[in-house]
Amino acid sequence: MAAPGRLALGALALLVAGLACEAQPVAPASVDDRRDDPPALDDAPRPPPTRDEPGDEHAQQAAHPTKPFPRPPLALEFSPPFDGEPLARRWLDNGVMVEDFDYGDGEEAVPGKVLWASVYGRSSNFMPTGMRYIDEGWHLGSTDRARHSRTLALMQSGMLGMRPGGKRRLLIPVDVRVPPSAITNVDDLWITIYAKEITELERFAGLEDFDEPALRRHAFGEGLLAFDHALGEGPSARPGDRVELRFIVRSEEGAALAANHHIPKRMRVDLVEDDKCIPGLQRGLVGAQAGMRRRLVVPPGLGFQTDIDRVKTDQTTVYLLDIRAVHRAEDIRGRARCDTYLLNAIHGSGPTLDRYEPTPTP
Repeated sequence: MAAPGRLALGALALLVAGLACEAQPVAPASVDDRRDDPPALDDAPRPPPTRDEPGDEHAQQAAHPTKPFPRPPLALEFSPPFDGEPLARRWLDNGVMVEDFDYGDGEEAVPGKVLWASVYGRSSNFMPTGMRYIDEGWHLGSTDRARHSRTLALMQSGMLGMRPGGKRRLLIPVDVRVPPSAITNVDDLWITIYAKEITELERFAGLEDFDEPALRRHAFGEGLLAFDHALGEGPSARPGDRVELRFIVRSEEGAALAANHHIPKRMRVDLVEDDKCIPGLQRGLVGAQAGMRRRLVVPPGLGFQTDIDRVKTDQTTVYLLDIRAVHRAEDIRGRARCDTYLLNAIHGSGPTLDRYEPTPTP
């Protein structure tokens, strides 16, 4: 029979152990805690055995074997195949998580190429993100557009290695996307990407044509003038039609103010009288044809309606236009917002505008 002292010591030890267990903090249940544990995934991507791993030559796409892979909240519902398990997951060195659900096939997206894709972004806290791009072109490796948005820069790094038909999901944690001192309503971003096509970046063509005398001159009234330096072919644009183009905007003295050389998607101008574009640009495109090089001289009042960066309302602006396509009114849907397009072009084209300055005359 055990001594009374030993029994007392044993009871005391059990009591202390029980108190220690009760003192352990218990994490509150979260949405993710209620999710069934999925099968474990390899840390490295698992491509089809018939070809190399997508993007394996890009130094940024490095695996972090010890870093856990978060899962989206259950309430964020994804369409197939994003509602299932990815083929592979990995972390990039910049803190972006990449999940491949379909590798696609064909040419690989590398820096310098344009990836055409539809992109949808959602926040972990269900706040609106405004991230919805349908068949948008992304010039990978370029800083012209991404330097104004760290989110877009991080997203484009996660597009490297995609192929046409590929489907990929990115997680951009909020602490990677914004500085610690910043205030944002949007939490971690979950971005789904549907890759469509890979192309070269379309540049302004025929800039040298504007060094030659104009072949035709048009006067549209109120000081709006047009000069055709190269003729086009196909249907001539009429009121109500849509014109796709590349452009360079200069001051009357020749200083480059804006261009859309850095934007994969062409500018679309609907030839209608509304507040969604520059009045002089809409009027001055009547008669334009695909392949035409037209120079527009737009006086104050028919140009920009508000001062935007280098472009002022009280100045005469000169538009050098590379006309790419003309679409009849009955063949188009919706209305193009070329004012928003111009705003993005002006803010994004600054560092490389020197290439569009006129060549000094000896």
